[in-house]
Amino acid sequence: MSQTELANLVFKDHPTLTRIIDLLVKKGYVERLPHPQDRRSFQLHLTDSGVSKVTSLRPKILQIREKAWENLDDQDFEEFKRILNTIYQNLGGQIQE
Repeated sequence: MSQTELANLVFKDHPTLTRIIDLLVKKGYVERLPHPQDRRSFQLHLTDSGVSKVTSLRPKILQIREKAWENLDDQDFEEFKRILNTIYQNLGGQIQE
């Protein structure tokens, strides 16, 4: 994934995302590799350490997600997604499902 693709995905501007990526590289979770078609850019890849960190955090993330949705049903979740998609479209984004 390129840094531009990631910036668009997480709604961060490039300077902010660069600082975050620099920190992740320093911690050994992410590596920047030369883009095969564009020498001016890099592709981002999780390192083995990054994959391990994601794997170890996944149960906690799922626990938080379950707590957030515990009194809501599937219909509530679908309505929430619909509202977020509308807000995103209003702000000029394109929904990717």
